Amino acid sequence: MKSTFSKPFYFLTSVLILLSCTGESLADWQVILDENFNRNLNRDPWPWETPGGYAWHYNTLRWPGAERNLSNCGWGVQDYMFNDSVTVDDNYQNSLWCALSTQNGPNSPQRPDLHYYWNGANGWAWWGPFDLSRAETARLIFWVLMDNEDYTNDSLSVVAVNDPDLLTSNGDLFREQVGIALSLHEHHEHDENEEDVWQLYEVFLEELQVNGEDASYLGEEEVWIAFVWQSDEEGAESAGALIDDIILGWDDGLFEISPVNMEFGYQFHPDSINWHEEIEQVYDEVYLRLNYRMGGSEEITPAFTIDCYVDDELFYTEDVESTDATEDFMYSCTTDTIWRVPTGEHTIRWELDTPIDEGGIVEETDEENNVFEYVVDLGMNEPPLLTILTPAGDSTLVRIGEEYWINWSVSDPNEEDESFEVNLYWTTDTTGWYRDRNVILNWNVIRGEGTYGPGEHHHTCAWNDTIGTVIYIAGFASDFYFRDFDMAPGTILLVDPAGVSDPVTGETVDYNLIRAFPNPFNNSISIEFSIPVLSQVQIVVHDLAGRQVAELVNNRFSTGIHTCIWMPGEAPGGVYMLKLETRDRSFIRKVVYIP
Repeated sequence: MKSTFSKPFYFLTSVLILLSCTGESLADWQVILDENFNRNLNRDPWPWETPGGYAWHYNTLRWPGAERNLSNCGWGVQDYMFNDSVTVDDNYQNSLWCALSTQNGPNSPQRPDLHYYWNGANGWAWWGPFDLSRAETARLIFWVLMDNEDYTNDSLSVVAVNDPDLLTSNGDLFREQVGIALSLHEHHEHDENEEDVWQLYEVFLEELQVNGEDASYLGEEEVWIAFVWQSDEEGAESAGALIDDIILGWDDGLFEISPVNMEFGYQFHPDSINWHEEIEQVYDEVYLRLNYRMGGSEEITPAFTIDCYVDDELFYTEDVESTDATEDFMYSCTTDTIWRVPTGEHTIRWELDTPIDEGGIVEETDEENNVFEYVVDLGMNEPPLLTILTPAGDSTLVRIGEEYWINWSVSDPNEEDESFEVNLYWTTDTTGWYRDRNVILNWNVIRGEGTYGPGEHHHTCAWNDTIGTVIYIAGFASDFYFRDFDMAPGTILLVDPAGVSDPVTGETVDYNLIRAFPNPFNNSISIEFSIPVLSQVQIVVHDLAGRQVAELVNNRFSTGIHTCIWMPGEAPGGVYMLKLETRDRSFIRKVVYIP
């Protein structure tokens, strides 16, 4: 949400500097005026409405004995000298000057970098009324540039009153009844180039002086503040006073617990969670975290409870112990279990300082801001499907040192997803691996992160381990977020490169229909089979009704591994059965043909 104030970052910076000296918390600081005068004067002529609807004004009075008409002289906004310590990047940089116009009239204003202020005039610029009925303390923060001669009695006073008629009073009445917070006369602060510099001031509205006596306006329902420029008839060749970046705030002395924002955490590694402000897609597995601030004028906050609801069901609760809240820190509440995001609209609701309906446990400045809601509405986007075609789930015989193709296919029911991230891994130890992504990430990489379109793909590998080693294959496919995935396992049994022998007994392996790849297939499929001795072998293809579709092999084969190919041609797509038959053995494997 956009801040009500024009420059919240710079405001907080200024206030933090001031409060660091007092040791008090910023968390419950209520800002009721933030005026930096930075606006387009042609579009928004002075005076204007300030945030909160407070109008500010000016007035001039003629001192006794003055013969000039001062109606055209008084405080006004100008863009020639301004404070760049707070609002450096604003397009319009202005400040308030005690002598904007002169006897030449408002259409021919003076400039503080070229002209002097007019002697013998009083000027008021005021804001209000402000409600300080709940304030335990109130501060006015502002920047001033004084360019005043030492020999004059001219001054800038910062005042506060509970009766606006007192602001324009003069003489004894002003001195006896107006609360004076600060009076400034000559200015001696210069930079290394002997140029006048802006100075930051703060005054407390509970530390005023009325006719020399201590006074406070805390607890008043209506309070006005004003900057009063007073000059005598002595000639002075200076600009007088300029003010800029005025901030008025109050503190009621209570604690304040308020939410800031919510984040979603993705655990890419067992020891690392990456946090994002939005959920990417359906089926994300995320932790939930609420960032919040709390503080108060006391050193220790009371204990309180935070609850998190997902779709009106309690998902997580946390008891916050008594905490040091004298500094303005950011705190976090993180769920200890993950939420798997289903499709549709969901409401996540955080309640700070429960029970909410009873005003909580902690007495706060604002009891209405302890709830934070986040609504997520995601349509279905299923993860891609990864199918490892070879090796198959049962052990595939592979000769040591020979190149071997690992074949896989990737597809996605969402036609808008046209590219995918595919990762392949292998291991000889599958302890704890079943569908546990974190275990598989520690396996050996066959194919690092790669981008593929839908369809069939392959990668060539060669293993040089010992005979009898079983290689396990697993893969991930995702829509480039690596959270939704599909995993397909396969195994490889390494055998002697000189023949096909049993790794345990040393005897030749039996007949076997080793594999058919790729599967599913489009145009053709390779069928690999092993024969322990010279034998008559027949391989035929049947449909699911038992009808023979094709005869691929009917011949004598020597010992070893052999390959044949089936090209279905005009055969309809569907599921077919490959059948290998010898004199006393038969083997069947299912294949899928997609024309």
